[in-house]
Amino acid sequence: MLATVGRPERLEPLVRTVLADPGVLELVVVVDGPDGASIAVLDELAAGEPRLRVLAVERGGQLAALDAGVQASGADVVVLLDDDVLPADGGVVAHLRHHQGAAGLVVVGSMPVEVPDGAVPSRGTRLYATDYRKHVESIRRGDVGVLEALWTGNWSMRRADCLRVGLANPAFPGHYHADWDLGLRLADAGFTGRFDPTLGAVHLHRRTDAEFLRDSARQGAGRVALHRAHPERLPPFRLPQLVATLPRPLRLFVAACGSTPAGPAVARALMRLGEPWERATARIGRGDPLAPAKVARRIMHWHAARRALAAPPGVGAPAGTGGAAPTG
Repeated sequence: MLATVGRPERLEPLVRTVLADPGVLELVVVVDGPDGASIAVLDELAAGEPRLRVLAVERGGQLAALDAGVQASGADVVVLLDDDVLPADGGVVAHLRHHQGAAGLVVVGSMPVEVPDGAVPSRGTRLYATDYRKHVESIRRGDVGVLEALWTGNWSMRRADCLRVGLANPAFPGHYHADWDLGLRLADAGFTGRFDPTLGAVHLHRRTDAEFLRDSARQGAGRVALHRAHPERLPPFRLPQLVATLPRPLRLFVAACGSTPAGPAVARALMRLGEPWERATARIGRGDPLAPAKVARRIMHWHAARRALAAPPGVGAPAGTGGAAPTG
């Protein structure tokens, strides 16, 4: 099962990969909002594949769309994929073995970023790949629980469990970190998280610089929403948390830039600096080639989180921080 919007070019390879496994009972694809191009692709694929079910819903965000798909599904266990995550051969059905004879289980597979041969990944994609590797390492070390830091994209639950808890949270206004919110709700409801790296998939992550900055802003606003939604687990949010690991001069720079209306412009300028900076670090053989992008991301975190803190609780992400499209 997957939710999608605005990315029709990704659908055919994903649908064909999933349905190539004869053990897959059905594939429900939920189109989250007006998207004639995706509907056209899916309708053409469905004409020759009775296991493919296409469902169009009003725009409500990825987890709300998946909720609609769960309700429409006839499967006992649902495997939930992002629309840019390609499972390995047999990877979908392999999820089912974990759920045999078990209830209250959330199974998460791996999905490292894959870059096509000859392609040069964007700075945003490289940072995402690094963040994901660090996340997996922390799970394997036991530093954090699967549900306490739920990272969706290649995961599964029993359908009845999905319906009982509800994947989307109407009380969570953040467009980013909705999976984190879901994980905390599942943990509070007594579910058990299990990470199995053999449930392989690859993440065809692609982000332009503009999309990277948009996602960074959504992350900052989402952090505020997450702390407000889970005060029993998370302390009140404070802006300095966003820069606590930076050296003092960088902390001051990020706070100064992020606290002004010019913050996004500074972040865009830093992204433009990225390519010459990478050439310079390669030439001298030292320095972090992604440093400008990392600072730009922190500025957008601060800028959006500061605006979210100024908004009343329950108000969604500030204007300009992105919509409710899938975030994987």
